[in-house]
Amino acid sequence: MKDRKSRFLTQKSSGVGLRAQVMRITVLSLLPLILYGRVHAQPVSKTPPSAQYRETSITLAQIIARQQATLRQIKNAEGAVVWRENIFTTASAAPPLRVIHFAYTTTASVSLTLPWDGKSPIGRSRENADWSKVLAAFLIRDDSVYSIDAKKKSPKGWITEVPYNPAVHEKNPIVSFRISLLADEQVSLLDLYQTLSSMKNKPSIWSFGYGDEERLVVRFTNDELPNEELVYVINPQKGYLNEYIVRDSKGKKLFETYITIGKANGIWVPARRIHYEYSRDGRLLRSSEWYFHGLLVNEKLAPNTFTFSYFHLPPEAWPQSIQTNMPAATDRK
Repeated sequence: MKDRKSRFLTQKSSGVGLRAQVMRITVLSLLPLILYGRVHAQPVSKTPPSAQYRETSITLAQIIARQQATLRQIKNAEGAVVWRENIFTTASAAPPLRVIHFAYTTTASVSLTLPWDGKSPIGRSRENADWSKVLAAFLIRDDSVYSIDAKKKSPKGWITEVPYNPAVHEKNPIVSFRISLLADEQVSLLDLYQTLSSMKNKPSIWSFGYGDEERLVVRFTNDELPNEELVYVINPQKGYLNEYIVRDSKGKKLFETYITIGKANGIWVPARRIHYEYSRDGRLLRSSEWYFHGLLVNEKLAPNTFTFSYFHLPPEAWPQSIQTNMPAATDRK
C-alpha cells in the first residue's frame, strides 16, 4: 500500500464548486422502465431482433474505462444517504430504515449510521448524536480504521483500532461509504471483466434505443448453466453508468437492481439504488433501497472532517492508547 499518511496530510480540496443537492426521486422514468421490461421479457439472445437490438463495436474494456473515468471525477463528497432494508425470510434486529452521514476523499473517510423513523428531520452530520442510538461509527485515517461504539464502554474507552484493509473495508458502506457503491453490485462489472480470461462464454454487447435514449446491453451466459444469464443495461449518455442489472434463471429473476442516475456538480452519479432478491420459485426474499437526502461533490471540506471531532465524542470515549490523536478541546465543541 502506498503511504496513506503522506497522501492524507497533503490532501487539499480542488476548489469550491456549486452546491449540489440530490434529493429523493420517488418515481422512476417511464421510458427506462419500458426498456427494462423489454430486456427481461425478451432476453438478449445471440441473434436479437434487429428492430430492438443492434450490434455495436464498443468493447467491455471501453465501457469499464468510461465508467471508471466518470467515478474518478469524484475527488471528495459528503452528505447523508438513506438506507431502507426489508428482509422477508427471517426477523432482523436492525431497524429497517437508517441514515448514514458520510464524508470522504480519496484517502480518508468518516461514517456515522443512525436509525431513522422516516419522519423526523435528518440532522446535519456535525450535530451532536444521541450515542445511545448510534448503530455504527467509523473513521479511516492514515493506515488505521477506528470503530466507535458507546455500547462497548470500558476503561479503554469507546474506540477500537484495526489496520486498514482495502479488501475488507472499501466495499463496506457502513465502514466507508462511497457514491460508487450505489453504481453496481457487490461483484461489480469491473470484477467480472477482470475474470474474463477464465470465462468460457465471452459476454455479448448490444445497443438498443434511439437518439438520446440509446442503451447498451451486456449479457453474460455460461454453457454449463443453461438458461442462466446476467444482464447489465448501461446509459452511454450518463457517464456509461449502470441503470439496470438482472440475473435470470430459467426465466425467473434471482435479483434485479434499478439505478437512477443524477448529476452533482456537473458529474453523473448514481442517485438512487433499489435492489430486489428472489427465491428460485419467485418469492421476494429481500429488498433494499439507497438514496441521498443531501449530497455535496468536489467541494471544500471542513478542516476537522477527518478527525474524531466529526463525531462530537464525549471525554469518556477516549482510550488512553490514542490520546495523542485527540483534537484540542476547542475543536470538540
